Amino acid sequence: MNTPLNSSKKQAGAATLFTSVILLIAITLVTFLTAKTILQETKMTANNYRAAQAITEADAAMDYAIAYFNEGGLDHNNDNNVDIIGTPPGTSTITFDNTDTIGNSCKATPHEVNMKSAEITVTGTSDDGVASRTISQCVGTINIFSDTGPQQPLIARGTVGLTGNFKVINRVNNTTVWTGGDANIGNSSSASTYIWDHSAIRPDATDISNRAIFEDIAGNPPSNTNIVSTQDVGLGVDIVDNDLTLANLTGDQLFEGFFPSGRDFIKGLAEGIDQALDIADGDALSDLNSKDGVMWIDGDPASANPYTVNLTGGTFGSPGNPVALIVNGNLNVSGNPVIYGVLYITGQLDATGTVNVIGSTIVEGDSTMVPAGEDPIVGSGGVDLTYSPFTQGLSPNGIAGTAAVIAGSWRDW
Repeated sequence: MNTPLNSSKKQAGAATLFTSVILLIAITLVTFLTAKTILQETKMTANNYRAAQAITEADAAMDYAIAYFNEGGLDHNNDNNVDIIGTPPGTSTITFDNTDTIGNSCKATPHEVNMKSAEITVTGTSDDGVASRTISQCVGTINIFSDTGPQQPLIARGTVGLTGNFKVINRVNNTTVWTGGDANIGNSSSASTYIWDHSAIRPDATDISNRAIFEDIAGNPPSNTNIVSTQDVGLGVDIVDNDLTLANLTGDQLFEGFFPSGRDFIKGLAEGIDQALDIADGDALSDLNSKDGVMWIDGDPASANPYTVNLTGGTFGSPGNPVALIVNGNLNVSGNPVIYGVLYITGQLDATGTVNVIGSTIVEGDSTMVPAGEDPIVGSGGVDLTYSPFTQGLSPNGIAGTAAVIAGSWRDW
């Protein structure tokens, strides 16, 4: 039986329609899947961006916190409380934890509760606040001094030739001046040295609450002291001069006797907090006025007075934040500066003004810097020196520039 022609045409149209529907459905599914994939990838990209932003904020906050700690420990305002950084950079938060608790990851390391070591915890967040990242790091301070540091108010490798007013006090131990050459105080207009009054009970020198007792230089005699040496009586047992062991040390040996890490390391610490100056570049020691921490000043060898660094006044350091002030040259004092900490001079100290150092003064007396025919320590002005125990590393805050990250303490989980 023959099939009608119009019936065959109807079947062919059904197949075409079916194929078209299948293709339309496929295209629709592909379109939906593509849109979903794009949407998912957009979310993933946005999440990655937020996560990267949070990590960047956290890293920046950690750098900021370490720099803050390096500039003076945890208590910049000396109120005996850990500082709270109210306006950290970006959208981050910073927390200092110096407590000895289980929650403090620094507990796994030798950890003393003070203002010189802590766990820093920072949290960075994305701009929209959706993503956040928390990291922590333990920090401490480097002890730049050998053992407990200098023990005398005045130490010189060569001769002391002062002719002005000269007052040296040491209430902590019984030595006021230690030199490798002569200690010529007979030519001074007024020279006297003092040690602790042994009839009185001496408080614990390691207790920083007693600092004011040991740092007082006022009065004649100063409080709680006995006079030992004068320009009239001569040298007493408190002055150790012509010590050949001291005199025969090289400059580097003397420096490293007090700063074992050496000159380059100490200068690097000063550079790290932008407190390394060069007189040849037009810098002046006065640029460091009212600052503290590690300081390094290079004298200009090509100047009219080679290597001379002029100090006309100012205050460097404080009772709670001492300095390690290294003058790589000759220091000419023409004003009335006050220095809390250790003053180290590689060349000559020329006191035409009045220098007041509460801590220790060390004069290397490098013969290539000291003017020909002159002593390493000279001057017709005043020299008021009193030894303070905070130079033994007992200051409540770390010395600015000496911050150190504790290896292996990084946590980002």
